[in-house]
Amino acid sequence: MFARFILVLALLGSCGCTLTKPWIMSGFSKPVENKRQSVRRDLTSAEKWSNIGCSPADSLRWQMTGSASSGAIYWHHVPFDTATSWHAAGFNTDSALDWIIGTSTTENNSRRLLDPISPSEAATWKNAGFTPAETKSWRSVHMTSSEAHEWKSKDFAPTEAGNWKSNGFTVPQSLAWHAAGLEADEAKEWRDRKFSPENARRWKQAGVSAQHVTDWVEKGFSLAEILDWSSFDAGSAQEWRSYGFKPQEAKKWSSAGIGAIAARGWRGAGYSLDSARRWGDAGIYFAGEAEAWKKAGFTSRDTKQWNEKRFTPEKAKELRRSCPRGMYDLFDLFRTNPYETVGSCYMVGGAQIQLLSRTVALFEMFSVPFLIDFGKRSAPGQFYKGIVKGLGAYRYVDAMGRLRTVPRLTPISPQTDTVL
Repeated sequence: MFARFILVLALLGSCGCTLTKPWIMSGFSKPVENKRQSVRRDLTSAEKWSNIGCSPADSLRWQMTGSASSGAIYWHHVPFDTATSWHAAGFNTDSALDWIIGTSTTENNSRRLLDPISPSEAATWKNAGFTPAETKSWRSVHMTSSEAHEWKSKDFAPTEAGNWKSNGFTVPQSLAWHAAGLEADEAKEWRDRKFSPENARRWKQAGVSAQHVTDWVEKGFSLAEILDWSSFDAGSAQEWRSYGFKPQEAKKWSSAGIGAIAARGWRGAGYSLDSARRWGDAGIYFAGEAEAWKKAGFTSRDTKQWNEKRFTPEKAKELRRSCPRGMYDLFDLFRTNPYETVGSCYMVGGAQIQLLSRTVALFEMFSVPFLIDFGKRSAPGQFYKGIVKGLGAYRYVDAMGRLRTVPRLTPISPQTDTVL
């Protein structure tokens, strides 16, 4: 007896697996044939079953269904009662495995099946004319066999059909939208905005998207009008149109940098686009302002230098009486020949550098000197800022003995002075 036990241990070691008491108690020993059940209980078989994770009792149950360990490697992950139900559904072992494996996916790094198909469902798909591979594709897009049959009969591929279905389209609806040249996602945008396939097709062919067209339609534009106003957004187009502008007119005014409200004012006051543009170059952007300058006697060209100095039309008109050649700034004065300053006015400022008399002094700004004659008024002691008029040139010899020629100026009015 002891010698026989040693022999069993030796056989266990040679098969490369650890068969403990449950295996021996289940009848596994040296290779023998159990003729009554046709179930192999030799140690080589036990090793195979053990390697796939089966217990002795489970291995016997699987063998009773006619499965070898090579097949049960998939079967044994399915409840035993489920496995036997495949036989009841008319599938043999190989056919059932084809459907189980062919329609399922396996978990990463394991052989555990995810979302396995049931025997009754497999039978339904099979009877509908689908192979396991086709079934897997249609099930992956959440189709039943009857749904898949309907979509497939209209030449839709699984992924395409799934996309239409997930966007809420039936087969007939999908065919209509597809015939209009739209895919599912795009068709959904148009349908959600209450467009028919035919209308959506026309808009799309015109190059207008569903998102773009909604705002236009809500504002009362037809397809032809949208195309005419395509250089504007819907809100701007509506505004221009409400002021009586045609698309091409609006485009010209807009391209000149003139908005709809301003353009309405210019046109209403009788100004052409070219005229409005000239006033815009002078810094006048509304017809009412232009009218005020015209009333004061200024053209658009005259207005520019006065408006840049921020004078009102009334003040500019008053100053122009004393400044017939226009108004300039300090830098214009520095660039001008002193003899050419007669009749021109300048906005200047500077610190006194030399008092020549009670009423006359030399001033300087940025190291450039100029003389101001205050007439009957005393010259300020430190700093002067104001509007002066050119009287010509003044020549003097400076402290270095150099002969200097500088502009000779006089204030046009005490009201324009800032004296420190």
